[in-house]
Amino acid sequence: MNRTTLSRSDLNKDFSGETTLGEVFGQIEKNLQVRGEIVCRFLVNGLTLTEEDEKKFSQFKLGEVDFIEVESETPTALLTAVLANWVETLPGMIRKSDQLAQAIRLKGVENQMKDFVDLVDSCQFLVESLISLRSLCKDLPFVTSPKWKDNELVTAKAIAEALNVFERKDFVLLADIMEYDLGHCLQSWLDALLELKQNVHETAPHTLGR
Repeated sequence: MNRTTLSRSDLNKDFSGETTLGEVFGQIEKNLQVRGEIVCRFLVNGLTLTEEDEKKFSQFKLGEVDFIEVESETPTALLTAVLANWVETLPGMIRKSDQLAQAIRLKGVENQMKDFVDLVDSCQFLVESLISLRSLCKDLPFVTSPKWKDNELVTAKAIAEALNVFERKDFVLLADIMEYDLGHCLQSWLDALLELKQNVHETAPHTLGR
C-alpha cells in the first residue's frame, strides 16, 4: 500500500482555499490513474474517511484542511490481496457457521451470542467487501455477471433472515438458516473467489478501475 501526504502548502500549489474536497479528491484520483493506481482511502487531518464520509464532506472547503493523506494501490495488487484474504478466511467462516448451527440446536443460543454476532459481522463485512470488489473490477465479466449479483442478494437476505429469526427467538429455524442458507452462501463465495483467483492474472491490469 502506498501512502502520500499532501500538506497545506502542497495543496495550495494546485487548489484555492475555496475548492471543495470533492473536487480535490476527484483530481487526486485522476492523477493516480495516470500512474496506474487507484485510491483505497482518504484521510483528512488524520481522520479516515469512508466512501459515505467522502460524499458527506465533498462540499467542505479546502481552506478548512491542514493536510490530506492518500492510500493507493495498483488494481491488480489490491484485487489479489482481497481475494487472498477471503479465500483464507471463508473456510473458517463456513466451519463456524456449521458449528454454531449444531451448538444452537443442542444448547440454545445463550452461550453462543458472541460467536453469533462475530459471524454475522464477518458476513456483513464480506458482502460490503465484495460489492466494493465488483466496483473495482467493473470491467471483469466474472464479477458483473447475474450470478455474482444474485449471490450478493442471497447472502444479504440470509443475514437479514438470521437476524430476524434471532430476534423472534426461533432458535430451531435459526440453526437451519445458519447451516443451510448462510453456509451455502459462504461456500458459493469461496468457490467463486477461488475461480476468480485462478483467472485473475489472465486479465490485463488496466481493465480494472475504482
